[in-house]
Amino acid sequence: MFLIVVSRISPMTLFLPAVTSADAGHDAWIAVLLATAAGAVISQIPAVLAARFPKMSLGAYAKQICGRLLGLLVAVIGAAFFF
Repeated sequence: MFLIVVSRISPMTLFLPAVTSADAGHDAWIAVLLATAAGAVISQIPAVLAARFPKMSLGAYAKQICGRLLGLLVAVIGAAFFF
């Protein structure tokens, strides 16, 4: 779980200020703070699912949670994201 959190937060803290400062102006620090908090919450989803289904792959527990067809779609999108 630590690796998931670190791998998600590190890119956010490095690249997000440069991206948001152009649009946010003087309030860029607020945008960075909110985006970092949102990213930390979103990155907990795979960690919680992996802890809840420890011996299953993404495709296996996506099918169990979402059903056969939607789970297959989630598994394909997940596989396409990582490859």
